[in-house]
Amino acid sequence: MVKGYAKLTKPQQERLDRKDWWTHLSDIGFSREDLILRDLADSTDFGESIRHVSAFGRLPNTLRMTRRVQRIRWIIR
Repeated sequence: MVKGYAKLTKPQQERLDRKDWWTHLSDIGFSREDLILRDLADSTDFGESIRHVSAFGRLPNTLRMTRRVQRIRWIIR
């Protein structure tokens, strides 16, 4: 997903920009538990739920946030 970001066409970028990050992650197979953890981790950066953030705008920072989610999961368990 991250590697293909730079190759997105303008119509693909616009379609992704109309979708919120939560919905996009759900569409690609994230479980509810993973979505909740991702929402917790990402909301510390945005100050709001990932349900209000563009999937296109969020994609470039995905790797850094993935590491944060993994740390949160480790703390919770």
